[in-house]
Amino acid sequence: MNHGAPASGPVRAPNQFGVLRLLFAFVVVVSHSPELLDGNRSREILASVFHTRTLGEVGLDGFFLISGYLIVKSWHESPRLGGFALRRALRIGPGYIVAFLLCWLVVGPLSGGHIGTDGYVMQAYRMITLQSPELSDAFRGLPYTSLDGPMWTIAYEVRCYIAAAVLGLAGAYRHRTRYVIACAVALLLFLFLPDLEPPRMIARFTGKLTDDAALLLVFLTGGAFYLFANKIRLDGRIALAAAIALPFTLAAGQAPARLGVAICGGYLLFWFALVVRAPRLARIGGGIDISYGLYLYAWPVQNLIVQRAGDIAPWALTLAATVIAGLLGLASWTLVERPGLALARRRRRSALA
Repeated sequence: MNHGAPASGPVRAPNQFGVLRLLFAFVVVVSHSPELLDGNRSREILASVFHTRTLGEVGLDGFFLISGYLIVKSWHESPRLGGFALRRALRIGPGYIVAFLLCWLVVGPLSGGHIGTDGYVMQAYRMITLQSPELSDAFRGLPYTSLDGPMWTIAYEVRCYIAAAVLGLAGAYRHRTRYVIACAVALLLFLFLPDLEPPRMIARFTGKLTDDAALLLVFLTGGAFYLFANKIRLDGRIALAAAIALPFTLAAGQAPARLGVAICGGYLLFWFALVVRAPRLARIGGGIDISYGLYLYAWPVQNLIVQRAGDIAPWALTLAATVIAGLLGLASWTLVERPGLALARRRRRSALA
């Protein structure tokens, strides 16, 4: 069964992307719980079995697959750089800024950190460069002292947005051979780029280059499922084969595991999102999407619980953090993210008119 092709008009993204985003945010919480307690991955569910990827890393790749699909779709439907940049900024920026400020001004002091007047400029710099806030003495004595570990991925997401815009301006979505070349370049970089750290000042803007290559490859794979929708046959039998192959790729090493999640996992993801009919699941995340807030707030909530509760079971930590961070995610969606999206939609309608 084929789903619609970009050449014949826009493809409407089903609401089942919403439930998948929520699932990926939750598995990140599940993955982080034992690691925040132990300081290692010995009790992490997936890593303890396959010794390659963690459940949280697979969830992150799932986010980037969906993002690649939807961002390429967004450019295809409205190929204007200004509008594209504004929509992306209004989707990801307000939630990030509020989470950054709350982690710095609330979570930091609660965890024992000290807000010094000499640190304001540095915190502003960290916010502009899409990093997480830092405070001395925060979470002292715990395995991880970061105020919000998952925030490191925001800058990588934005760099993928920039790459998507560059490809759009280069005509890669109209001339799909160019997109294939971009995917091939990303694959070669992922496989052969040396694991070298750029100078610190440069790294603040580029991140770790090997992570850039890996996440860009996953992002472009997601975009390919949209761009080549008339070529990729989403079928239950192929999905079953992908599900059988996926564990073997996870056990084969770091690079095969990453490629397996991108290709086999990507196929399963888009087959479920675009083909499987599950009306009740499709309603989840359609009108209220707490996945971004859950993803951003779970880590600081988990670490605060670990700091105060001490020896707590990972499942209990996961449950408590999911409830609290879920409520924070709901507040973020209602008060911060949804108004930003509404503004983006009004600007888009105005531009189209």
